[in-house]
Amino acid sequence: MIVSKKNCLFKELLRSGFRMKYSTQTIRSYSRLCYEIGTGQKSLLCNSFFSNHVLWSRSDLKLRAMSSSHIINGSEECEIVQDNTDKFDELFDDLFLEKGIEEKVIGHNVFVIQPYIKWGPSKKTLTTPPYQLDESVALIDTLKDWSVVGSELVPLTTTKSPKVFGKGKLEALTKIIKSDESITAVFLSLNVLSKVQQDFLEETFGLPVFDRYSVVMRIFREHAVTKEAKLQVAMAEIPQLWRNLSLDKYRARGGNTHSVGGSGETFYEIRKNLIKGRESKLKAALKSLKKHRDLMRSKRKKRQFPTIAVVGYTNAGKTSLIKALTQEEEMEPKNELFATLDVTCHRGVLPSNIKVLYIDTIGFISDIPTMLIEPFIVTLEDALEADLIIHVIDVSNPDYVAQSAHVEQTLQQLNVDKNLLKNVIVVANKVDLLSSEQLRTFEGMLQISCTSSFGLSRLREEVERMLLNVTDRMKLRVRVANGGPEFSWLYKESSVVDVVADDSNAQFIYMDVIITKTNLEKFKFEFIMRKKRERLKHYRD
Repeated sequence: MIVSKKNCLFKELLRSGFRMKYSTQTIRSYSRLCYEIGTGQKSLLCNSFFSNHVLWSRSDLKLRAMSSSHIINGSEECEIVQDNTDKFDELFDDLFLEKGIEEKVIGHNVFVIQPYIKWGPSKKTLTTPPYQLDESVALIDTLKDWSVVGSELVPLTTTKSPKVFGKGKLEALTKIIKSDESITAVFLSLNVLSKVQQDFLEETFGLPVFDRYSVVMRIFREHAVTKEAKLQVAMAEIPQLWRNLSLDKYRARGGNTHSVGGSGETFYEIRKNLIKGRESKLKAALKSLKKHRDLMRSKRKKRQFPTIAVVGYTNAGKTSLIKALTQEEEMEPKNELFATLDVTCHRGVLPSNIKVLYIDTIGFISDIPTMLIEPFIVTLEDALEADLIIHVIDVSNPDYVAQSAHVEQTLQQLNVDKNLLKNVIVVANKVDLLSSEQLRTFEGMLQISCTSSFGLSRLREEVERMLLNVTDRMKLRVRVANGGPEFSWLYKESSVVDVVADDSNAQFIYMDVIITKTNLEKFKFEFIMRKKRERLKHYRD
């Protein structure tokens, strides 16, 4: 039997659960199977990072492997043989698969545990435990083929304990989880579990245990479409790979250290070198991406397009807002967390015909490590160097206060220029989902609805007003010859608001324009100063 994540029989075994003869733990994950084999059968040569294992018996090649039974007849001599087709990429990719980062085919029925601090300086004051639980459930629901089958709010005094929970609560949770055979995984909604915590909880529950980092990483991998997004997601996974390697070393504790490499390397050393090599390649690729982004940004600056960064909590409606402002049919907003992983630019026009670029950004979320965001800074730099920020708040979400505060805190942590932080337009989005009474809470904010276009005209006007201040643009009226070189130049280098005929001379017109100070000086030098020089030269001649 081929024990592989691509083997249909093996998938069914994982879904239903089965037991090794020497173990009391019900197995529902590939990593658990490899761990049980490695610890229970000392004579077996098993290393859980191989993508395929072949289980066979000399006397019976057709192994019995059924639910609620053992996978191997313990009276027979069995071996595990490495599939010779393993290659570098397969070996590396399995580092993701083994710890539950990449596996997309097999879903999970998840029991969600939402801890919260009861008191003390670590207690969250802007949100509530039920709101936190709702977000945790939403994270699981975002994953394809994953579903929530149960949840529990658990008060704690600290999240640093090696066992996370007290004895009584741990026993109660274990009883709930083990009594429901439909549960195939546990989501403990904490930032990052330590290797000791994860190992202990997986042993206790007999199931895979995921933290917020690993769940968000799964979402990233599912939603990454472009090469840039996939590159940044891969880089964000590197810290987890080092953590997994450390966890496996901790689990081994004097176990198998056979040399398998040509130079006598152990399995641990092979995996360590693989991660080092991959990390080096990814850093080089990110450096190249940064150079490309810098070049594109430099070209935009030369064309003097004002840029507006649209930021907000995940699923606040940033992409929907940009689509409503630009009328780009190709944009496809989705009602899910982290639908946008790429920082993209979209051209729009303001009421005075000023051409601008709206920058769509990855959404923020609370309680994830900064190492998840760091790889995305390369593309976030486009937003960090914008002229103006639109902060989108989903006011239909009851936890909008905490979400808004988290976005503001994240912007400060990203070292956004202090002057840029002064140029922020805060908009209350999704007001169409609120009652008239609820709307009164947001009377002091700019209220919009992307679906009904309510408030968008006012938003465009506010964007234009602030851009005129922060980009040194000015409105003025210029009298030029109709169809002359000045006329063409102004249409190319400024925003023409209106054109009015000169009643006193039909050969001239008045042009109302918005122009940068730099371009105004160029206009003066090109036309006004040139005419003065020509007149002076003619006078001297």
